[in-house]
Amino acid sequence: MYRKKHKRKVRRVVIFTSDAVDAKAKQWRLHPWLINLLLLLVCILVGGVTGYFMYEGQIWAGVQETLDQKDKDIAMLQEENNALTLEVESLTAKITLLSDTVNQQAQNADELENQLAEQSMPTASPLTGSARTEEISDGEPMCIFTGKEDSTVVATATGTVLSIEDDEAYGHKVTIDHGNGYMTVYRNKGDVKVREGDSVARGTTLYIMGEDNLQLCYQVLRDGVFIDPLEMLDVSG
Repeated sequence: MYRKKHKRKVRRVVIFTSDAVDAKAKQWRLHPWLINLLLLLVCILVGGVTGYFMYEGQIWAGVQETLDQKDKDIAMLQEENNALTLEVESLTAKITLLSDTVNQQAQNADELENQLAEQSMPTASPLTGSARTEEISDGEPMCIFTGKEDSTVVATATGTVLSIEDDEAYGHKVTIDHGNGYMTVYRNKGDVKVREGDSVARGTTLYIMGEDNLQLCYQVLRDGVFIDPLEMLDVSG
């Protein structure tokens, strides 16, 4: 007759005792699964501690390498920042220099424009040397200058010779347009030294006085209207 075998139960007992004579022993009964769990935990702990100490050096080496690379990157960025700062300072200096140059050129241009505008005002004397002056206000205002031989009739401002015509009383008539609303008229019997269309500067010779042409009739027009020539001469002082 078949007899069923019973599985034998294994009990494990942990006994704690002391070497004292009167010491009592203490014992605990542990289930097998609890012992296995404790062994597993101990193995895991031992493995973790072992792995930590084995790979700790590699971990710290990796961390240190990362930190070193970051320090290099920071140093490189700092160098680039310093280079850019120097470049910005250089560009700023160039911009300042260019700005000063432009301002100086603008100032020079304004001064030149003012000088040109001043040169275009018929304020200078139309005759070199000393001369006797007679003002005529009847009709068209004019000024009669009586000079000396070899005196020169000159343009009183920059402009363009508008016309050269014959004049019944004085022989020739030269009209100069100064381009700013002013025109001047020079009447004299001498030979004309310019031609129509010529650009003339202040002081350009128009006639040379001789023994038979010592008188100059000088007139000024402003916006097409004759004005007193001495009024403009007074402006120049």
